[in-house]
Amino acid sequence: MAFDFLKREPETMEEMLHAIETISVRTADFWKSAHGWAPKEAADLLSRSRLDWLVSFNRTLKARVQEVIDNPDEPAVIILAWAHLRTLVEGHLKLFLAVFLKDYLADAHAPLKKGTVIVPDALQYEAIKQFLIQRSLLVDHHVFIGTVQQRGNAIHAFADRPIGTAVEYLEHVTLYREFLADVEAALPNPYT
Repeated sequence: MAFDFLKREPETMEEMLHAIETISVRTADFWKSAHGWAPKEAADLLSRSRLDWLVSFNRTLKARVQEVIDNPDEPAVIILAWAHLRTLVEGHLKLFLAVFLKDYLADAHAPLKKGTVIVPDALQYEAIKQFLIQRSLLVDHHVFIGTVQQRGNAIHAFADRPIGTAVEYLEHVTLYREFLADVEAALPNPYT
């Protein structure tokens, strides 16, 4: 099988980034055209979502990683790297909720605005995080999701916020691969 390397732990950062890109491409390619087997509402939402941008952000993650490795003490490099990772995590969380759109829309814990459930593509990161906590979804990744949110919010550069270290960021890239693999594994796929 072409994806056998995804079944083992990557040994290098290069392998890690390749695995991340591969999972992202495979997931986006599958979900961008789910009409015919996924519920219509979910398939419509997914087909108009910019899953191609999510793939692009995953593909260019290696540039952020290299910048952090080359400039581990430069705050702007670390902040931009966290913001990039935050975008990826938020995008994949929205994908997760969009795939399960019918269940999400019927859930009593789904975030509301003026009495109407907020659709996944309009949700803010904090609302997604709180929903996951309330529903005990992706429990193994709650701390990771919160840390990425906090560090990624440092992009709003006027306020003093913790940005962590280069080492912490690189560790979270590894955790991101685990998160991505778990999200993909949780999504239904009639072809597997």
